[in-house]
Amino acid sequence: MPDCLLSADGNRIVYVAADARGWPTTLRVRDLDRRGPDRTVLVSQGGAGSRLRIRRASNPAYILVADGVRSHWRVTALELAALNRPPTVLPRATSLERCDVGLWRGAPLFCELSTDAVGDTHLTVTTRSPIGDRRHTRRLGRIGTPEDLRATDAGLLVRATHHSEERVLRFPLLPTPAARDEILVHGPGRFDLSLTGFAESVGCVVLERCAGQTPGVHAWDRTGSRLAVADSVPALAPPALARKDVMVAADNARVPVSLAWSPTTNTAGFTGPLVLFVYGAYGVRLSLDGIDGIRALTDAGLAVGVVGVRGGGGPDGWHEAGRGPRRHVSVSDLRAAVKHLRGGSEPGIKVTALGLVGASAGGFLVGAALNQFGADVDVAVMTNGFLDPIPTLLDDTSPLTASDRDEWGDLRRCPRAYRALAELSPYRNLTTCLTTKTLLLVSDGDRQVSPAQSLKWCLRARALGSDVELWYFPDSGHSRMSGGPRATTAVHGWLVTA
Repeated sequence: MPDCLLSADGNRIVYVAADARGWPTTLRVRDLDRRGPDRTVLVSQGGAGSRLRIRRASNPAYILVADGVRSHWRVTALELAALNRPPTVLPRATSLERCDVGLWRGAPLFCELSTDAVGDTHLTVTTRSPIGDRRHTRRLGRIGTPEDLRATDAGLLVRATHHSEERVLRFPLLPTPAARDEILVHGPGRFDLSLTGFAESVGCVVLERCAGQTPGVHAWDRTGSRLAVADSVPALAPPALARKDVMVAADNARVPVSLAWSPTTNTAGFTGPLVLFVYGAYGVRLSLDGIDGIRALTDAGLAVGVVGVRGGGGPDGWHEAGRGPRRHVSVSDLRAAVKHLRGGSEPGIKVTALGLVGASAGGFLVGAALNQFGADVDVAVMTNGFLDPIPTLLDDTSPLTASDRDEWGDLRRCPRAYRALAELSPYRNLTTCLTTKTLLLVSDGDRQVSPAQSLKWCLRARALGSDVELWYFPDSGHSRMSGGPRATTAVHGWLVTA
């Protein structure tokens, strides 16, 4: 399904169209108030494997366009009423989420977030006027890892992760003597700023999602005063899940692990089976609050956790530390976390059995773990796993090769990256019977990871005597399984009974 937006006046649809290979590379416009063919506005300039992504800016006159591969993007702002003009480049923004276009005294306000080498976040605001552009850069300090930015009438909202929690901060649109910075809300859940664009008459709205709880709504007016929201989650409601955040030492780094379990057992600690969800690539950060149906697992007596290994999302340099030829770092981080939790090193946590769950690149991480320290893992689930990466990365005909090489390394030109994957490849290094009971989920319509990777891994594992169960989903893609919530429930049931 391509990215698609409706203009504020309702007369125009802007969408990303696919090329002959099915890759989203062309930005097109359909005018609803007149006949004629759709117009091509922009074509990806990022080279092989690049794609376009779009999102609506807070200023309804603009959309934001990202052109690039999975972890490297060039972001521009496009004025809907002047599509023939060159877009405005936002050079400091590294993703669609770290920039926005606001409105200041009738003129556009271009906002960008960036992080320097020491972890300080900087906010760059550019105002446009007939006499020229004026740029102001302000140091916000170590507010955490910036994840999202929205320019509102009530100020600039920044969502950032800080240690084991998320926070939403507000900064003035432009610095004035009376303006002040403040933390609006913080907590262990995940905050969503996307509703703010539909609440201009109010000020700003933040949706809070916390694992196992009904979403809560926070709102402020244009002056910054808190507004009461009917039917929002009470601030003093008892927690739906007991939670604990752990920092595990691994090769001079401290790897974050977030754990959750049902508070009906013991709010201070947990004894029982633990399921860890992992990914570890493309700078993606996992969160307990993003796990579908987490309550089904905790209600069944399991603890659930996510491990923030290097290669995934985190503070500055965290992604690079586990990328390309440094891929082994991700596996080492996971090994350290499993050893720490399984070995009883965490006070109050006693793990009686341990499972690993990973999808796509997370499947690679789980598969590598089974080969290297499978004796410490009782059950595993791999969904559309990247289990035999080397042939894919050597295939120049695939439209995904360029973006995958950006993350995993160019194996033809970088011997270190080739050796790293050769040593870790779940398929190539599967040489003995696994003691881990394993479930493979495979989508036959996956265009990002070939189903053949999971199928041949399954055949080899079974030939070696391993206990492997295969669930094959027809008419499904890379990210979504056919069956929807029922498939998720079935997987959770398998984990509980395995």
